Amino acid sequence: MFVSKKEEVLGSIFEIEVPEEAADRLELCFSECKRIEEKFSRFLSSSELSRLNEQCGKRVSVSDEMFELLLFSQEMKTLTEGVFDVCVHDLLVQLGYDAEYSFQEKDLSLLAENKGFLLHEEDKSVTLFSKIDFGGFGKGYALERLSSLLGDLPDFYVNAGGDLFAKGKNKAKKKWTVALEHPFDTSLILGTLNLDAQFLAASSSNRRRWGRSHHLVNLQTRQSAEDMGGVFVLHSSGKVADTLATALFVMGYEKAIAFAEEKKLAVLLVSPEGEIFYTEDFPVEIAFL
Repeated sequence: MFVSKKEEVLGSIFEIEVPEEAADRLELCFSECKRIEEKFSRFLSSSELSRLNEQCGKRVSVSDEMFELLLFSQEMKTLTEGVFDVCVHDLLVQLGYDAEYSFQEKDLSLLAENKGFLLHEEDKSVTLFSKIDFGGFGKGYALERLSSLLGDLPDFYVNAGGDLFAKGKNKAKKKWTVALEHPFDTSLILGTLNLDAQFLAASSSNRRRWGRSHHLVNLQTRQSAEDMGGVFVLHSSGKVADTLATALFVMGYEKAIAFAEEKKLAVLLVSPEGEIFYTEDFPVEIAFL
């Protein structure tokens, strides 16, 4: 028998399913989600991330966890040749995705140049020159933390608002089979795949969209990215899967295909016109053509 719990946290609905004898792990997992939110949400003025953002231009000591996540974001910026960048806070705010959820676009001409940040290894401090947002890999990081908390269990499943991790078998003693939601019609299934000890991350613009904007933004054009329909990424790291799903969406369909092939990624991409591309390492059964 399995038990499950569903709760809204980190701006998404999280659902966790574990064997009945491990039911006490559910509260532990949701407590960890809340800890991550309280520490890294830009929507909470009391979070470490918000306090750091308020000290732009100053050298600030940060927690080991914050430092490691900033170091990771630098590595991902290098890997994606600048496409992925956590210094998107001000652009998101100017486009209307602000703390008040106004969804009203402001004057983009007032947006300051992105100047990044400096990390100081010797004392684990950071100097921000532009405000940061961890939304590009936040759910993936949460999935990693939860999979670690549950890792000794033979079977479990975690759904973080569409980003997934599963291990072992379900209550029917079969592999965890997950459905890929069609990015243009949420009532349709694009395909299915079996998930076991891997992270699956997805990006599309159909969930957080307002007016002509959505949350997947391009710092170069200062607009929401539109040259992609949907992205799915399989990876052994939750943070990396989530980051790449974000970056590939922003790259656009043709560039994302070239990048995925060069880096030998396990991905499925959907063009704005509905064309489907997937790599050999992405074991999907396509249900919609």
